[in-house]
Amino acid sequence: MSTTKPLPVINREEALPLGIDYAALMEQAIGHVAKYSGEVWTNYNASDPGITLLQNLVYALTELGIKADLPMQDLLARSDGKIAYDDQFVPPQEALTTNPITLEDFRTVLLNEVILIKNVSLEWQDAAPPQVDLPGVAVTVETMPDMMGPAPTSLPNAMSPVFQSVQQVLHKYSNVAQHFHPPTAYPTVIPEFSVTIGLEPEVIPEAYAARLLFALNHFVSPFPEWHTLPEHQSAGYSTEMIFSGPKVSRGYLTSANSPEPKSLVDIQGYELESLILNLDGTNRVQNLIYKPVQETTCKELVSAVTDSTASTEANPPPREEPEPPVEEVSVKKIPLFTWHELYCKVSFTQNDAPVGKLNVSKIGYYLERLMPALSAEGQLFPEKISGNYYDLQDYYSMQYQLPSIYNLTNASEFGMDDPAVRGKVKQLKGYLALMEQTMADFLAQLAHLEELFSFGSGRSMQQVISKTYFFQGVYGIPGIQKLMVGAQDHINSPTHGQTEQQAWQEYQQDPFNAYWRHLTAAQ
Repeated sequence: MSTTKPLPVINREEALPLGIDYAALMEQAIGHVAKYSGEVWTNYNASDPGITLLQNLVYALTELGIKADLPMQDLLARSDGKIAYDDQFVPPQEALTTNPITLEDFRTVLLNEVILIKNVSLEWQDAAPPQVDLPGVAVTVETMPDMMGPAPTSLPNAMSPVFQSVQQVLHKYSNVAQHFHPPTAYPTVIPEFSVTIGLEPEVIPEAYAARLLFALNHFVSPFPEWHTLPEHQSAGYSTEMIFSGPKVSRGYLTSANSPEPKSLVDIQGYELESLILNLDGTNRVQNLIYKPVQETTCKELVSAVTDSTASTEANPPPREEPEPPVEEVSVKKIPLFTWHELYCKVSFTQNDAPVGKLNVSKIGYYLERLMPALSAEGQLFPEKISGNYYDLQDYYSMQYQLPSIYNLTNASEFGMDDPAVRGKVKQLKGYLALMEQTMADFLAQLAHLEELFSFGSGRSMQQVISKTYFFQGVYGIPGIQKLMVGAQDHINSPTHGQTEQQAWQEYQQDPFNAYWRHLTAAQ
């Protein structure tokens, strides 16, 4: 079977853009000729010099069409291929995002700006806490767990660095008349949990223990997993969904990162057994015991947190009325699975033999490698595209395309003996130069899109107006120096031993020559 690739072909039925479709442009041009020339007019054949000029003019126009049809990144590219994005475009993460408005927006900025938070829940409460006289938003924080240490003996208070960071972020973004209650923490409890797990022969027990710890705690409350913008888009999130809310700096979270962690009593033993069986390296699961403590009221714990929060206020004013008694509140307890020797009741078997005591340092090493990165890995936003640079302003005179019998490119064209012929050639050259000046100016305008697209004025401190019309000299037209006012005199009067070519170059570089002054006055 042949693997030769088919040769690329041009689809003749594919419509070209009008600016580069020579046949369509020529058809329109002929229509204009028929409209304005009267009843007796050209026969359209090649012997008609008017048709020859028209054909070359249309052909020259296709150069402008080809350049104007280039991709936008090529039109704006500088000589190094880069685009001045800062001066010309506002990226979507800047233009489409807003300051946080909804509670979900505030949750997003908290997770983005407070690194030690694993999860946070915000909920409107009409009933004000005892130490606050205003209704507002209750903020409940879950901090990153220590899966190798003992159970925490107390909840964080308002003076803890995490809570202070949370309050600073909320104060930074809070809207007018929006009130947030002092943050509180989910109580963490180590459940009664034991299990015997049979491992596959090739499994490293310490690495498996780390995966087990991570999977159990991730099941209770998913760790934030940050994604880049391209990753988020490939996951099916639309532009409206992604940028509807505050700007992010660490990455984007998926809907799997629920604001509500699982409670101690929400988890069933069969769920944990299924979770362990699905871990790589598990051979069998035996003797799994999970006994959640029945959720009870936590009056003392809530009182301690509220008292410590109130004590942070400097010289609080005395209350005229006694404080109302603290109501008993049912506190949601979050299970923490840890490898601490006081609590860990997980044992392994491998090759039908018990596995000895594991190296705790190795478990910590593998666990650290499993933890999600603190921000999206890779470039958060796509790399800014660059373009291919083209010298858009470069103009090649159409007079080089015309038949040599027209004498437009002959160096001695004006040296002919017949004054009538010299006059006709000069007249035709001047007539064509007017059209070529227009086309050259269009190319100059196209080459300066960067300035026209810029947010800046494009002018210096000394300039009064901003330039919006660009032009260029058509010094490349053959023999044009014989038509420009003052050019021939300058060439015929060389100074300091200049050649005619040097004198002509000097005329072109003179910003005050008569031709350039005319172009400048027309802008």
